[in-house]
Amino acid sequence: MRRDDFTVGWVCALPLELTASRAMLDDEYDQLDDKLDPQDDNTYIWGRIGDHQVVMACPSADRGSDKPNATAGKDMLRSFPSVRFGLMVGIGVGMPVGDHDIRLGDVVVNKPNERLGGVVEYNLDKVEPDGTFEMRSLLHKPPLPLQHAIRDVSLKEFQLETNVDRIVLKFPQIAENYSKPGTNKSLTGCVHDDSECQDHEPRNRYVQGRKDNQKSTVHYGLITVGNRAIADTEECDRINKNVSSICFDVEAAGLRDSFPCLLVRGIFKHTGTDHCDEWREYAAATAAAFGRELLGTISAPEVVKTCRAKDRLPPRDLLSGPITLSEAKAQDTNILHELDYDGQRNTFFNHLHKSRSQMNAIVAHHLSLKPGQCQVSNWRQWIHGSFNVCIPIMLNSHNQARALLRFPLPYRIGEDFRPGNADEKLRCEAGTYAWLQQSCPSIPIPRLYGFGLSTGQMFTSLENLPFFSRCFQYLHQKILAWLGRPLSSHYIHHQLPGTALNELHTGYLLLEYVEPTEGQMLSNTWKSTCNDERRRTNLYRGLSQILLALAKVPLPRIGAFRLDDEGRLNLANRPLSNSFMMLENDQIPLNIPRDMTYETADTYLLDVLSTHDARIIHQLNGAVSESDFVYQTSTISSARASFFQIVQQDLRTGPFILSLTDLHQSNIFVDDDWHITKIIDLEFAYSSPIQSIQPPYWLVAESVDTVNEDDFNLEREKFMRILVEEEMHSNPANGFLLSSLMEQGWKSGAFWVYFAAKSISGFCRIFWEHILPRLEVSVEDRLDRKKYLHKLWRPHSQSILVAKMKDKDEYDRRLNEAFEDKSASTLF
Repeated sequence: MRRDDFTVGWVCALPLELTASRAMLDDEYDQLDDKLDPQDDNTYIWGRIGDHQVVMACPSADRGSDKPNATAGKDMLRSFPSVRFGLMVGIGVGMPVGDHDIRLGDVVVNKPNERLGGVVEYNLDKVEPDGTFEMRSLLHKPPLPLQHAIRDVSLKEFQLETNVDRIVLKFPQIAENYSKPGTNKSLTGCVHDDSECQDHEPRNRYVQGRKDNQKSTVHYGLITVGNRAIADTEECDRINKNVSSICFDVEAAGLRDSFPCLLVRGIFKHTGTDHCDEWREYAAATAAAFGRELLGTISAPEVVKTCRAKDRLPPRDLLSGPITLSEAKAQDTNILHELDYDGQRNTFFNHLHKSRSQMNAIVAHHLSLKPGQCQVSNWRQWIHGSFNVCIPIMLNSHNQARALLRFPLPYRIGEDFRPGNADEKLRCEAGTYAWLQQSCPSIPIPRLYGFGLSTGQMFTSLENLPFFSRCFQYLHQKILAWLGRPLSSHYIHHQLPGTALNELHTGYLLLEYVEPTEGQMLSNTWKSTCNDERRRTNLYRGLSQILLALAKVPLPRIGAFRLDDEGRLNLANRPLSNSFMMLENDQIPLNIPRDMTYETADTYLLDVLSTHDARIIHQLNGAVSESDFVYQTSTISSARASFFQIVQQDLRTGPFILSLTDLHQSNIFVDDDWHITKIIDLEFAYSSPIQSIQPPYWLVAESVDTVNEDDFNLEREKFMRILVEEEMHSNPANGFLLSSLMEQGWKSGAFWVYFAAKSISGFCRIFWEHILPRLEVSVEDRLDRKKYLHKLWRPHSQSILVAKMKDKDEYDRRLNEAFEDKSASTLF
């Protein structure tokens, strides 16, 4: 056998673990035909398990490394370059959590959750201000063959003891050492198996082995790795304050994804108990037995198809989770920017955390309280959204218990690229709150107590001003009205003495906290209850009432509301959408001034289409191939030629109504019967053409570009029937029926025109699948026209194509460098 023949690695930190693992081999090879890497001083055993050629390693006893498994894994990959992945098999310390009945001799296997990759590392010598330890993610998800194997083995019936018996057959002289210890003594001295034992603390009831007639059990969950052993149960509690870990290990420290693998740990003791050496060998045996069982569910061809471990660049962390290099290259967004978000988030959150006293002072100022009556919540209660972080503020007030301080995330809204974006977003959202309070009071929204800008300007709701200030403002408004001068909104310039906001260097909104008694997010029950027709009907009725309330107040042009420096409300901002923010955050210049509004739908659509031009030109991976360039540019050319044939000309100058474009399940609060109780997050609301208004896409799909038109229409028709019922009772006063115009927009395809134009990811697909068929363009015509339509996109399109292919090469080069230069980042 040669070194290149081995495809599965198996690493043990201790000789007793290697002995147990060795017994799992079906065949053991005497020697190799070629030499190991000269820098590799691991002890090796090589052989076969089923169809897999397996190399087992144990680090040299005199190496002196404090991270033996990680070092052994790296050395193995130098000597055995064809290894695809590994198993790290050995003993660990159980941490019983929740329903996990973890006994001595059981096995724990790392399994990722939504936030962490299955193994997390702690620095037990560094304590955070809240008393917890510094934590960082260590391993990402195991390679796909191992993920599939975990799924398969968890569904089958097997007995670890069958594989453990191989030790007796292979090494009879030491079989007694690896046999199951007696169960008449536990680590606490408890001899009971009953989970209701009343004589010992709950955490100690299961720190014993299973009876001889009971099988060892496999548990799947998070494994914690530390730089030293856990000293006591208090340290264990500190760890599980952050994560629900079910096993602790020291040997795997330093893995850092350098060796893609799965951790398999046999439990030989529990946290908070004395060492129990009599279980070490048996725990090593059950871990090895599981490793053999796992490999038995993986086919050799599946392993060979997997990327070699030495060629695998470790995943990088995005805010949405880990991503591999191949996955990053397949994305149509600029992942290079997103790779920096995690570090930027940590920097911003740390800045906010250090500014807690300023936040308390700001909240107290807006609510006419004393700073001592306000308390910023623990950072683990902060709510991190796509564009904002929401910080609950505890209030010692008889009127309310909590408020919510909401900050825009500068690294998600293009603040560095286009300074002022954060303040623009805040002015527009505050303007939407002010307009809805004045013009649509029936729409249930939280109260906006006040807001501040990065410039230091602060505005407070009139009702929250101190008594004498409130009286003065009422008198001031009366005088302005008498003189025929423009009136201020209910948000008054109200400065805080001192430098609290200037030191914060960022703007904010201060909002009413929606308490659990007022409802819960629709997203909490959407997946489990969305097929309940009664609840859907209630939801549709509530959404219909909101749309009808907005339609009663037609607006003169397309744009967003904003509050100016005097607190006056104006429809004078560009229609600020999430796509505008996302593009500018990707450093794509849109050339749409902040004070741009539109008198007609035509000019608005032309400017929105120009943002797709800008993305192709200015985003390094705006086109990933020549065919992709042709596809995108021919789509834009076709859209410019066809959109205005579909949009009704008699509606090009209106009516326009306010559209709540960010109205998704997490921004709608409902009661148990799905009656709407609150609408939150009014960002990206702006006046839109009325034919762009339709029920939200998420009624039938998880993303814009996966909407099936037939499925959507079935649900849309249900919605429209309820809308018509509500409209009959609402007494429309503006000379048009909302339901009629929405129906016309659906039949003509105008809805899809606006839907496509505003979608970054779904633009091309929506155009070819939902818009062109309405113009009776055949599939053959579509394919043929793509050949020349892209040339009509703009002058010199061929030279732009050549430049874009160079951009893509540069993007791939930078992406490779970013993954190769990966460095550990600390979670906040």
